[in-house]
Amino acid sequence: LVNAENQTLTRLLFANVITSMESYLSDTIKKNVLGRPALLRRFVESNQQLKDKKSNYSDVFKIMDDIEKIVSQLIDETLFHNLSKTIALYKSVLDVDFPTESMSVIQKAISQRHDIVHRNGKTIGGDELEISNADVSSLIDIIKEVIDKIDYQVKEGLLDDDEDE
Repeated sequence: LVNAENQTLTRLLFANVITSMESYLSDTIKKNVLGRPALLRRFVESNQQLKDKKSNYSDVFKIMDDIEKIVSQLIDETLFHNLSKTIALYKSVLDVDFPTESMSVIQKAISQRHDIVHRNGKTIGGDELEISNADVSSLIDIIKEVIDKIDYQVKEGLLDDDEDE
């Protein structure tokens, strides 16, 4: 991958593996929710922010006109590195299960990414994170495996809109 002595570049690659996973998760749910009325409905009915909103019957058509824009914004504001919320969102909207065996490794990598991005590669205690090319390659393999399992469920497991409505 990169010269083993270039820790900055190795750390950035490691961090961007997590960023790529977040982009996939965001893009996938957005495409499916905005492209399938039954999933849009599930998103709206399961989203706590939308559940808490109160509206009048006189506003129903304005809400319907704006619902895709509102949902798109909510998805854009979601932090997909918050695995517990992401897992719950995918389950409630897409009926997709994340492979649990990889979540602790990914959670650790997310924490390391946080240290890389927000503390220039140092832990809260000030220790330098040592990330190797092997660490980057291993994380790529794990993320790819998780995404493959999620993607399979998204592509193969969703009901047709008319069956779900």
